[in-house]
Amino acid sequence: MTINHFKLYARGIIFNADKALLLIRKNEQQKIGPGRWMTPGGTIEHGETPANALKRELLEEVNFRSTKLTEVGTETRILGNTHWLGVIFIAEGDVSGVKNNEPEKHSEMKWVRICDLPSYIIEKDFIDLVERLICSDS
Repeated sequence: MTINHFKLYARGIIFNADKALLLIRKNEQQKIGPGRWMTPGGTIEHGETPANALKRELLEEVNFRSTKLTEVGTETRILGNTHWLGVIFIAEGDVSGVKNNEPEKHSEMKWVRICDLPSYIIEKDFIDLVERLICSDS
């Protein structure tokens, strides 16, 4: 397979008071990652920093205004003929108003306990990152 595209994205790890993680599920009609569970975020647009892109995406997707973003890592994915590089942040703020703002794109949204992540997210490196973050915060 030939890689024809390279794209950048930003994703936010949002925890609630119970240290559960917010996940959204892409609709089956989505071109990239249909039916896939993931943390909120999206493509970094031309001229945006990863942090500004994430702030925009969090507000658009789940009605979340981050008061603090902390970069915690990167990840790389090959989906189809596109190579994606993602910048991962912990996003802090008030989660009381979180809701699915884009039901046409995301079929579900839920808070998931860390121990249940393997049932939702396939990428072990992401699960390992979240577990390290939780353990270092204890």
